[in-house]
Order: sequence, then structure tokens, then C-alpha cells
Amino acid sequence: MFLNLLNIKSREGCTPMDLVKILYPDMAPLSDTEITTEAWELTSDLQYGVFQRLCWLGLLYEAREGLTLLQTDPSTRRDFGAACLQLESDAQSDVGVH
Repeated sequence: MFLNLLNIKSREGCTPMDLVKILYPDMAPLSDTEITTEAWELTSDLQYGVFQRLCWLGLLYEAREGLTLLQTDPSTRRDFGAACLQLESDAQSDVGVH
């Protein structure tokens, strides 16, 4: 489920904060600063445990130029990632999380 969600959202670009808002709808109305404070560990785990590793593998792309260590730029899916992973969500246009 998680890879399918990331597959759909990374087509246009997404950040760990975007995924937190989808996976935890009760946090969606909060500002990014409030989410950072409330869910620091979760967003950090997503950034360094998932997004960064997928970037290293060449499956995602994040433009890091001009960003500080703590800033994130929306990560986008690379064509290489689409070719390597055949996911159910390849035919879906949006996410339906319940």
C-alpha cells in the first residue's frame, strides 16, 4: 500500500509532509510547522529512511540545490523507477485512502 501511495503522489512531486497528511488525516488541518513539531520522528523517518534511499537507488529525484539539511523539495518519480517497479497504482490517477 505504501509504495502504491508513493508511486501516485511522486508523479507530481511529494514530500514526507504530504504523505503524513494523507496517512494521518487528523494532522491534515495543521500547519506544516505544527506537523513538524507533532510528527518530527515520523517525517524524519520518511525523509531519511524512505525518500533518500529511493533517491540513492535512482527511483526518485529530489533537487537539493540551495536547500539546507532540514529542508525538503518535492521528490518526483524517475522514469527508471517506473520501469523497475510494476505497481497496481500505475493505472490509478489519484489516491483513495480510507
